[in-house]
Amino acid sequence: GPRLRPDSAGASRVEGEWALVTCQMTTVALAGLLPAHPDREPTWRPALHACATWLTTPPARAFGTEAWDEDGMTEVSAGHMHAYLGWTNTALQAAARVGETRAGAVGRALSDQLARRVHGRPLHALQTYPGETYPPDVATVIASLALDGRYPHEVSSLVARFRAEAIDPDTGLVRQTLDARSGGPGRPRGSGTTVAAYFLGYADATLSRELSAAARATLRDDVWGFGGVREVAPGAPAVQDIDSGPVVFGLGASASGFGLAAARRLHDERWHRELYRSAHLAGLEYHGWFTSGGALGNAILLAMLTSPK
Repeated sequence: GPRLRPDSAGASRVEGEWALVTCQMTTVALAGLLPAHPDREPTWRPALHACATWLTTPPARAFGTEAWDEDGMTEVSAGHMHAYLGWTNTALQAAARVGETRAGAVGRALSDQLARRVHGRPLHALQTYPGETYPPDVATVIASLALDGRYPHEVSSLVARFRAEAIDPDTGLVRQTLDARSGGPGRPRGSGTTVAAYFLGYADATLSRELSAAARATLRDDVWGFGGVREVAPGAPAVQDIDSGPVVFGLGASASGFGLAAARRLHDERWHRELYRSAHLAGLEYHGWFTSGGALGNAILLAMLTSPK
């Protein structure tokens, strides 16, 4: 699996997140594709198995363990959430559905932990790191519990809390952050909206479509005919950070990449073509590999281009 290079605390977290998401996206995509393509089992199964297995190991979550000073896969201190583990658990649940027994066992135990941690708590208390709450990460927790299937009441309650706290009523977009103490809203942004729309598709198709439609209505844009999703609404102060990825002429790399899944969710072929045209150009696609995207970019695009409709 991917290796972390903890050159510094900051670099360790960023590289750790990227490594986890690379394996997570690969696992979810291949698990979704395998049932319809059994002939590709010999080719795809080893990669799926390697990624799903690595996600069960301590190095895959070392960046979160360092942040909280405790392993989030075990019993944790009261009030601690470790919401980044929603990314891990979506992959484990998807892998379990295609016969990965080790991933399935670890995923069931993790679901039990996450379900206990979210019970009866407001959305803003479900922190990713100490003092940091990100609704897109909470969306991954919701998706993972929905995929597990044993916690329907927690899923419906979380969806209701997400609607109440995480969505900006003026735009329908997802707030990128919430104040971990007061619940005060952060700015609505494109990357958070399209990420949440993708994951919530596993839990609540209606909400996923609503978020996808909000992104299309408010953030859809193009530059010289190449489509993208803006990171912020027109006229809002620009932002570029680890969540947005590169922002070029207002169009965000993360928002646009995950926007492919939003277009599929809406069955909007024209928007999908616009977005793919840009991905093909920026990614320097060659024989199915986006040469400028690296492992992370290719894993995300594989999952987005094959996401459920």
